[in-house]
Amino acid sequence: MRVILAALLLGTALPAAAQTPEAVAGTRTFTQRDVFALEQATDVQISPDGRHVVYVRAAGDIMTDSARRSLWLVDVAAGTQAPLLDGSASRPRWSPDGGRIAYVAADANGHPQLFVHWLNSGTNARITSLPEAPSDLAWSPDGGRIAFTMFVPDDGAKLGQSVAKPDGAKWAEPLKVITAVHYREDGEGYLRPGYTHLFVVPADGGAPRQLTYGRFDDDGGMAWS
Repeated sequence: MRVILAALLLGTALPAAAQTPEAVAGTRTFTQRDVFALEQATDVQISPDGRHVVYVRAAGDIMTDSARRSLWLVDVAAGTQAPLLDGSASRPRWSPDGGRIAYVAADANGHPQLFVHWLNSGTNARITSLPEAPSDLAWSPDGGRIAFTMFVPDDGAKLGQSVAKPDGAKWAEPLKVITAVHYREDGEGYLRPGYTHLFVVPADGGAPRQLTYGRFDDDGGMAWS
């Protein structure tokens, strides 16, 4: 009886032992490289009439080790979607009438700027020439202006007065005086001194106007009255 029982136990154990990861065809473990094959939907925005949804589709670029973003438009009734804008577009915001989408994308020189897309004609227009990247977009209720926040560089804290460098001299980098607790970020290194402030620009283009000043940040979400 013991011999028969041992034989049965051995027979049931053999198939499980034979199914090693190498023996099971088509299966493998998740690796670090697979991260670049993943895609995700972020910053989902519903049109004012509820008929469309625009969102940012983000994917990893293995050649540059960076995120590649594009805008996709979803037809709610049909349940279909299609690419709307490529070229690292992000931060889509619907106009109050639903006919335009404001977004941020890089210009020909690679600098982030504010753009507007007209859905009826499919036309895109760059409406700013900003020194820094805009963020936190918000349309005015009449659709005539777009508010946004932008980083404004500051001189930062200094320790004494540095000696004037002679023309043509090669000196070391000047002393960095850091007083902020949050002073460095992954992928960016040391953060530049400065503050985020509020701006507004005509929706059809023009010179932006700075609304807030001071040694503090005006970041976060915003809303028009």
